[in-house]
Amino acid sequence: MKNPLEELLVGAVKNAGKAVRGIGRFVRKHRRGLTTLALPLAMAGKADAEGLAMTYHVDGIGGSNCYVVFVAGASRGLDDFDNIREDIPRPDQAYIEANGSVEGVEVKGVANPPLKLGESSSESFNGSIKVQTGTVNLDKASHYLTWSADLPGCKVYINGVDAGTTNRLDFGTLTETLGEGEHPTASWNTLVEYVGNGNGGEPNNPPVVVRKPHEILIEDVHTFMGSSSLILRAKEGTLQDVEHPGTAIGLPPPAIVVAKDGKYFTVHEKDVNDVGSVFLQERWFSGYDGQNININRKETHNLRVHLTQGSLNGTTIFREYIPLAGDATNPYPDAESFPPYQLETGLKAPGDIMEIPLKAYPKKVLSGDATNYGLLTQSSMADTAPGLGDGRVDLRDFARFARDWRRVGNSQHDYARVDPNGEMQAGIGGDGAVNGSDLGFFCDEYLRGTAPKGATPKELGNLAYWAHQEMMEKATSGKK
Repeated sequence: MKNPLEELLVGAVKNAGKAVRGIGRFVRKHRRGLTTLALPLAMAGKADAEGLAMTYHVDGIGGSNCYVVFVAGASRGLDDFDNIREDIPRPDQAYIEANGSVEGVEVKGVANPPLKLGESSSESFNGSIKVQTGTVNLDKASHYLTWSADLPGCKVYINGVDAGTTNRLDFGTLTETLGEGEHPTASWNTLVEYVGNGNGGEPNNPPVVVRKPHEILIEDVHTFMGSSSLILRAKEGTLQDVEHPGTAIGLPPPAIVVAKDGKYFTVHEKDVNDVGSVFLQERWFSGYDGQNININRKETHNLRVHLTQGSLNGTTIFREYIPLAGDATNPYPDAESFPPYQLETGLKAPGDIMEIPLKAYPKKVLSGDATNYGLLTQSSMADTAPGLGDGRVDLRDFARFARDWRRVGNSQHDYARVDPNGEMQAGIGGDGAVNGSDLGFFCDEYLRGTAPKGATPKELGNLAYWAHQEMMEKATSGKK
């Protein structure tokens, strides 16, 4: 049986249009160990989702996963949260398929909005055997469904069977000869009813997060030119921004500022509960726009980020990007991308400082030119879906990762590096290439969003350990 991570890797490579053969060999090498995570991984890519993961089995051939999840933002119809079936080429003579249907489209996973008290949701699924070559003879082969549910406050039924009392539904045996093609062999219905969890809450509601005020000071430090600074505050009460004067008078070019609604600010305040991203620019203010500014060829610069008060709330990613014309908050999808930094990795307590090196200046710039950065509220650095992330680490993110595999130079997928002791460090700058350490980080982030509640350390460690060990070994030995 192919495990879901292998399907993820193979499918992503197909989507990316590139052959990442080393990754595929690695996953196949560790097939047995990976299957311990097969069921929970069926809900891949549904960050903070709760649901029902199912596997349809046919003895002697294998199994296939499908699922129902309930996640904020999903609709009852077909949308980006549903996992559309893709026919991925496989080496097996025959394999199993398990699929649902949304608006007539076959899907591996159905995503619905969270249920409210008294609401229910029903879905239909089918299992089949797909024969690729020759014939397959079945002689009393058992076929059955197993499942795992993580739906607090809900009653779950499969073909009328209370899923809380058992985790298996037998369909009997199959005795027949199957030729090439896909052959339906089983069908089942799911019913999820939200009956309440005793505290008036609803499933899928995230825990209440108490966000704390904090202040960040960002210095734009240069070798020859003077430095500028920017203050970012998350606070309670009245908010007040301080606008940049718009010229170089009293401030050295360039200045690090917040870009918002066509204005630029050297102090920016937002409500402590505002989890939106903040967009920055290193902007050249000098005389009039279009004026030439000559740069010392030995000039270097970097951002020095200080946590001066409080503590950061959640994951905050610093990322340089190239915007679409006229929209500083919308990255150009096909432009050069740059390594991300995860600020809370280095900013854990007031007084902590994090250095972020920046690319060299050209010999000459024009007044009004700007480099764009984002302080992004994201679930993970591996969330690189079009735009500035879509809140989950899934097949789309791996497809983008695969396009940059073995790339040397700037890349938003250069998440990690290996220190001299062989330990992976992520979020503090990459190593200049998309390689095994980055794949290890991606696998870890993928697991982090899909691991089952209550899983043992051994179960959680199987995939992450093997991925990290093998890929780090290649990175430290200089191999790709």
